[in-house]
Amino acid sequence: MVVALDSSGNVVLSDDPDHLVALVGVRDSVVVHTADVTMVCPVGDAERVKQLLAVAEERFPGRYA
Repeated sequence: MVVALDSSGNVVLSDDPDHLVALVGVRDSVVVHTADVTMVCPVGDAERVKQLLAVAEERFPGRYA
């Protein structure tokens, strides 16, 4: 479920159909919600997700592999 107010150009994904993702004034962003992680980044930085996952794995070994 997504509710957006004054927001545009966003990609919003959630693996929980009962979880509400609410955006206010958000533009050109990627929002991903899973049971383990919520990630928000500008659309232009979406290709850096692998880099982000590497940092998470370094800080929390074995948790986000």
